[in-house]
Amino acid sequence: MTRFSTRLALAICAVLASACGAPENSSPPAAQILATTAHLAKSSPKLKAHFGAVAGGWSADGQQTVSSAWLKAQAAKTKNPFLTRSSAPAFADGAWEIFRGQGDAVGIRLTPERAESRPLQLQDGHALYRGVFPATDAVLTADQTSSELAYLLHDASAPTSFSWHVQFGSAIANATLDNGGLRFVSAQGKALMEMPQPIVVDSAGITRIASLDWDAKQARLTIKLDTHGLEFPVLLDPSVTTFVWTQVTTSTAPPGTLRRIDGYPRRQGRPLWRSWSRHRLQRHLDF
Repeated sequence: MTRFSTRLALAICAVLASACGAPENSSPPAAQILATTAHLAKSSPKLKAHFGAVAGGWSADGQQTVSSAWLKAQAAKTKNPFLTRSSAPAFADGAWEIFRGQGDAVGIRLTPERAESRPLQLQDGHALYRGVFPATDAVLTADQTSSELAYLLHDASAPTSFSWHVQFGSAIANATLDNGGLRFVSAQGKALMEMPQPIVVDSAGITRIASLDWDAKQARLTIKLDTHGLEFPVLLDPSVTTFVWTQVTTSTAPPGTLRRIDGYPRRQGRPLWRSWSRHRLQRHLDF
């Protein structure tokens, strides 16, 4: 997509603002926020699959707004440890909750710092918050194995650093930095959930990686992005995904030999714990 066509598409998104009436704060209306988010997400296959969908996977369930996996887990006759259940707070300064399987043991709660107390809005299955930070809106989407947050930064006055206080479920003992992301691990060091290194996409289709920092003493997660040279609006995408582990043993090569299987490095001649890729995991999600 050319820079001209990208600007034209964003201009069309902006027209939605006048059609939807005056917003209650300085942020655009919900329809424009989703249209802009979906357009920016097209630059990344991963983001396009989640934020470009017609339905965002969220719905009201009594006093809560929850993901489709949450409802699926409630209705299931048997437990499924692969589902990633999510709950969105009623206001933007509340805790975003992500759990694996039934129960709260394998899960985390992320409470943003300095966020405005903006009410949640449901739009086409997406949970969104308008004006959560200066020139910044938030959109939540979810599927069976992940929960994602997108911050839509409208101009250079938007913050470039975002922090959350993190609470662990009882099965998670610690968090460790790994390949630019954050893994949530058990007392035995087994990864149960992960926040991959966040992605940044601008309106010209430029993709960058944001930095992630973890302060274990304060249980504080911070994501920073460099917007220098980027064209606004900009999309920042932190996500939380589920780890499911299986044991693989190979004996056709001497111990210590490295081989790649399904895109993952393998050490032959000894058992090795590894995570399943999403396409292999999908067949375990249907009851």
